[in-house]
Amino acid sequence: MIRKNRKFIIGGLIAVVAITVLVVGYLRTGAYSYYNISEFWAEEDLQSGQSVSVSGILQSGYEKHGLTWYFTLTDVDTPDTLEVLYSGSVPETFQAGQQITVEGRYDAETQTFRGTSIMVRCASKYEPVTT
Repeated sequence: MIRKNRKFIIGGLIAVVAITVLVVGYLRTGAYSYYNISEFWAEEDLQSGQSVSVSGILQSGYEKHGLTWYFTLTDVDTPDTLEVLYSGSVPETFQAGQQITVEGRYDAETQTFRGTSIMVRCASKYEPVTT
C-alpha cells in the first residue's frame, strides 16, 4: 500500500517545494511597497536600492531627452521632494499638478529615484455629459 502511494507523496512534495520557491521569488522581486515621499525619506532602509512605489505631485519644469524623463515629485502634505529619472513613454495625462506613482529603486550615488514604471492618478470625479 505504501509503495503504491509513494509516487503520489513524492509528487506532492515536489509540487509544494516548487510552489514555495515561486511564491518566495515573487515576493522578493515582484512585490512593491507603496509610500508617499515623506515616508520614503523617513525610512533609510527604503533608500537601499529595494523596489518600491513612491507617490507625489508632478512639478512643472520636467525635461525630456530622447526617451529619458527628468522630473521632480513633491509630497502631497509636506515640502519633501524626490528627483526622478525615468526612461520610457509616459501616459498622455502626464502633466504638472497630477499625482504620479513611480515604481523603481533609489540610486544613492546619483541621488535620484530610477523609475521603471509610471502611473498617473485618474481624476476622482467624472462629470456626465449633459445634452
